[in-house]
Amino acid sequence: MEAFKIKNDLAKFLGLDHLKNYIFKEEVLSEQLLVDNCPICGEKGAPFHNAPCYNMINYTDNFLPSKLWMKCNSCENLYSKYYPHKFFNTNHSIKVIRNGVTPTPSHLQSNVSTHTLRNWCDILNNISEYSNGTDILEIGIGKGALIATALEFGYSIDCIEIDENIAYEISNILNHDIICCDFLNFRTDKTYDIITMGDVIEHLSNPINGLKKAYSLLNDDGVLWISTPNYNSAFNKLHKINTAMWNEPYHLTYFSKTGLENIIKKLGFEILDYRISINYNGSMEIILKKVRI
Repeated sequence: MEAFKIKNDLAKFLGLDHLKNYIFKEEVLSEQLLVDNCPICGEKGAPFHNAPCYNMINYTDNFLPSKLWMKCNSCENLYSKYYPHKFFNTNHSIKVIRNGVTPTPSHLQSNVSTHTLRNWCDILNNISEYSNGTDILEIGIGKGALIATALEFGYSIDCIEIDENIAYEISNILNHDIICCDFLNFRTDKTYDIITMGDVIEHLSNPINGLKKAYSLLNDDGVLWISTPNYNSAFNKLHKINTAMWNEPYHLTYFSKTGLENIIKKLGFEILDYRISINYNGSMEIILKKVRI
């Protein structure tokens, strides 16, 4: 940070194409939300790791070029010390996206491999060991791979996506309705047999509220599948700080296996299955069952 303050065009000397026109502006400092306390338990944290998030191809000048991860002294989960205010502005609108014109095509479908689809096949088969239901709610649709796989298997799937451009694109590709909204603002009288949150909770300013919301939308004995980075995973222990997850600008919170398990047990879930993700390095996948209280 100090280097960028001294030489605001430092990025052009770093040899990264996505930064060749980047100029650091100190006013971006005033546009950051300072997260003093852990968003999980509310306790104070201490500096844990400082990461050059400008290295990431999805970095934009809304973020500080350096990302400071804090470690909570109480629950031991990690959180980002600074995050742009604009990404905390809640949009309360809810829109159902149906097959229509895509505003900004990104050709997401070209990036979905047979390997990805087979992996979702395995995940659904694993979930089916714990649930006989066929009603799924997917939170965060990514490239549409789970939707396509679930439809092939005969599931009924509703989908929530906060990014309108992605919602339009996937709706067009699969001819499937997408609900465009912030998940926490989603309202329905329907409940689901299965809810998936693939790489979602690390983006939430309040992960506890997100998990509580998922709990409320599950049928009795419903199943929740979660994928999220594990900062204390085998992969991250082996590779130390040389992994992309540390530099990811859009991530807010990271958990360890133990830290996440402690939270979800308190919220009324039973842990059924834990696996190392094959989709993302250093991530974990957990299947949870809603316990009737």
